[in-house]
Amino acid sequence: MAKSKEIKNVLGVCSGYLPDGIPLTEKYDGVFSLDVIEHVENDLEAVKALKSLIAENGRLIVTVPAYQWLWSAHDEVNHHFRRYSKKTFLELFDSAGLKIRYVSYFNSILFPLALLSRITEKISPNKTATKTWGVKYPSVWVNALLKKIFELESIWAGKFSIPFGLSIVVVAELEKE
Repeated sequence: MAKSKEIKNVLGVCSGYLPDGIPLTEKYDGVFSLDVIEHVENDLEAVKALKSLIAENGRLIVTVPAYQWLWSAHDEVNHHFRRYSKKTFLELFDSAGLKIRYVSYFNSILFPLALLSRITEKISPNKTATKTWGVKYPSVWVNALLKKIFELESIWAGKFSIPFGLSIVVVAELEKE
């Protein structure tokens, strides 16, 4: 998709470990870290490592799960260290010396359902859910419905900042000297 928009220097998939095990030495016009930073113990060093991969006029796009108060068995099963608020996420990028171009919550349509699920889990914890959450894949029709929901939200995403959601996205660039 990036190449179709004439963004020339894009890397599709990279294996390695943040912050200090990325086997890359080039600079890129687009660096994406989608739901990765929450899995890294030292998130500041991870963002600095990603920053080192950005070309002079490049962009870093990062997504993470939102709201520490939504912490659940899902986070534990998926080995998350934390969830973020917009404020804590912006502080992270500021500490790394990056300039924010855009920040927003997203996945807001599903927010009420997730909130209800988290409240239910807190009131009546299910030990089995802790062991299996994240292992089962949704059915084809559930995936199709989720795709439609994300397509609907994509209509306004990027046009304005959404005030709440299950995730946060940041588009950052290098600070100009």
